Amino acid sequence: MKKHLLLLKILFILICFPVVINAQFVNKGRDIFVQVDAQMYIKGDISNDTGYILNNGLIVMIDAFLNHSVFESGPDSYVKLEGDTQEVGGSKLIPFWNLYIAGTNHKYFTGPTQVNDSLKFVANKIVLSDSNITLTPTGEIYHPSPAKHIVTIGEGYLVKKVVPLNTPYLFPVSDTLNTYKPVILTYSGNIDTISVRCNIGIHPTTGADTTTVYSTYYIHESNPGGTEARVDLGWNTQDEQPAFNNSWAMMWQNINGVWHPLSGTPGAMRQSIARPRSRPSGAKVWKVLVTRSCRSKPMCSSTTRPASILDRSSTSDTSPARPSAALTRWCR
Repeated sequence: MKKHLLLLKILFILICFPVVINAQFVNKGRDIFVQVDAQMYIKGDISNDTGYILNNGLIVMIDAFLNHSVFESGPDSYVKLEGDTQEVGGSKLIPFWNLYIAGTNHKYFTGPTQVNDSLKFVANKIVLSDSNITLTPTGEIYHPSPAKHIVTIGEGYLVKKVVPLNTPYLFPVSDTLNTYKPVILTYSGNIDTISVRCNIGIHPTTGADTTTVYSTYYIHESNPGGTEARVDLGWNTQDEQPAFNNSWAMMWQNINGVWHPLSGTPGAMRQSIARPRSRPSGAKVWKVLVTRSCRSKPMCSSTTRPASILDRSSTSDTSPARPSAALTRWCR
């Protein structure tokens, strides 16, 4: 039987110095306080069943973290995921202040998560199922790349509250572990909260899916209306179906179950979406795909996506995720 530590008899635990726990850590009704500058290393599963945990220091997790009660993070606190395959979930929200994604394998997020300051990718990916990862107005993602980003395999979104106006904002997502499909959104009008996910396949089918990039991008605004946006979509060559032609590419938007082409030049690197005339009043989800247009000849001669751009990754430790000119060129 797996060893575990049950916190039953102590009213509260105050951690003021480095603590290493080599067993499963189960909290049933106790208050745990990790003080500023204190460190807590937990090498087994963490299950906060009915207790309260306040982290003001550093918690290093090597295995799963399941929160079914109250977990809070103080300013400048840190949680580092440094194990192999790890699950982060539970029935209650986990609000991190600073969260590091590291270790030797991907992290599977199965419950609601919030980041108040920084989500830093050191290594590996986050695989997101049906719950959201929410960045608060001060929360940002650092160091995303084709090897380090959020894979949205279910109905969960990457959510950014209060997206800056008139500024290209990067949502580093994909729909499989071996691809990268970032979305860059630049919008004007009313300040909004934007949610993005990408799912493999065309939903609903176009009837001509062999002409598409075989993914559907979902872009959700919290306050419908009053917004005009430009979107840049990224994908990999392997996502292009047999009849797809990059020079003829157009974005299409799904309105009330029907796909409609967005105005623009085939083969262009960006197009505008969410204009009031292009969607029904009150619509909140912009469902977009990329497909070959109906034109009979190419409008753009370039179909090459440079390898140096595909392999691009950030090396800065201080700058949040923002698209560069090279990344904008890549997102066709």
